[in-house]
Amino acid sequence: MTIADSIPIWLDCDPGNDDAFAILLALFHPKFDLLGISTVYGNAPNSSTTHNALGLLDVLGSEQDQIKVYSGENKPLVKPVKFAPEIHGPTGIGGAKLPKTPRIQESKDQTYLQAMRSAILEHAGRICVICTGTLTNMAILIETYPEVKSKIRFVSIMGGALNRGNATKYAEFNVHCDPLAASKVLNDEELSGKTILAGLNITHKAVATMEVRKNIYDVTNPKKDSSIRKLFYDIAMFYAESYRVQHNITLGPPVHDPLA
Repeated sequence: MTIADSIPIWLDCDPGNDDAFAILLALFHPKFDLLGISTVYGNAPNSSTTHNALGLLDVLGSEQDQIKVYSGENKPLVKPVKFAPEIHGPTGIGGAKLPKTPRIQESKDQTYLQAMRSAILEHAGRICVICTGTLTNMAILIETYPEVKSKIRFVSIMGGALNRGNATKYAEFNVHCDPLAASKVLNDEELSGKTILAGLNITHKAVATMEVRKNIYDVTNPKKDSSIRKLFYDIAMFYAESYRVQHNITLGPPVHDPLA
């Protein structure tokens, strides 16, 4: 497959245990051409989610500016900010030993909004914007640069729920963090026909069972597997324990974000 055959994507995320798997997929799947990453608060403060994105790219072998990372918003449009340390740990990626000072540095040649706009216009009609965190960045983007809406092929969002939430009885975490931003994106007439939602009713079917985790890393033969496999195994194990304690889910954690 050539670059011309691949799908250009922009990843807007809040790493995040499950975001780590989304970054892995976006970076290495042959069908995707990852143009850039913007970070947002959510699973952890924006300073942490940005550091986590940079650290993950570092350990995955990316080079500076190969995939640029832009820091986005650090709070919702209106409501007080909310994080999820009980699920993702205090750093946002519990269980992961990421570099304290990643080789990859945050890109500051332009703002995240300018970077997203440039990528969308350059790949007009083909680009898909993937949102796996709160929708604050996306809401501000389409309000600041409304011309990008007609150029986006799809907006794929991990968010929402049918019947049961995970932040409240009915609300899913990403939407609950900034419901106004979610409303602006989901109710936009120009985007509504090309918006894809991966809600909890879908993502809770993608479970990292113990068998899945063992396939990531063989603890009985650690020399056989790489340090990267060990990293993602540790992330998955921490995530599994969080879901067991917080939600009484014992089969394994749902790996939400890669489904977007």
